[in-house]
Amino acid sequence: MRIYLLPVKRIGMRVWSIFQKWKLIRLEILIHLKTCQAHGSIIKEPPMHLNQKQRGVAVGMVVGLAFSFVVVFYGARVFINLDAADCFAISFLLPAVALFVAIARLAKHRFFNAADIDGSALTAGTDQARLLQALLQNTLEQLALAIPVYIVALFGSHESVQDAVPVCACTFLAGRVLFFVSYKRGASARAFGFAITFYPTVLLMGWQLLLVFS
Repeated sequence: MRIYLLPVKRIGMRVWSIFQKWKLIRLEILIHLKTCQAHGSIIKEPPMHLNQKQRGVAVGMVVGLAFSFVVVFYGARVFINLDAADCFAISFLLPAVALFVAIARLAKHRFFNAADIDGSALTAGTDQARLLQALLQNTLEQLALAIPVYIVALFGSHESVQDAVPVCACTFLAGRVLFFVSYKRGASARAFGFAITFYPTVLLMGWQLLLVFS
């Protein structure tokens, strides 16, 4: 039986150590700012207030981060009995499906729309074409980050990290679908879909870096 709590505990200890160092740095910065303020060498700025959209994005990202943490460090148990071939298939084909959907949607729109059929290099592009292009671009960026992280994890020596890759791939596809569906409803609506695509990759990458340097 594989032990998953050990790496989680180690990561928690490292995060706590970083948090303590950050508190000391923050205290030094505050002391420096107060000193500068006393000498009149710093200009006061009004406090920044988040608007409704920014608060919505922040909530979606925080919830997405919490969900991603559970997925990466505990959801891997779902795929614990997969053989290597199935693990690789899930890990790489599901993100590829997300990219395929983004490409296919834009290609379909251009084929059936005379204003966009010549492509973005030859036309200004309609609003819908630009929206679909933005979705494709964002998916490519997410995929460019995820693939090397997945490859290193799957070829690494830590079984718990290897088992986390397929569930990250599933979350990648689910996040892309949510992002596509909610994009038109604004930044706060699509924040959760973006977060559960992005954060599992970041957490998996951070987990591997901690194991390498610990």
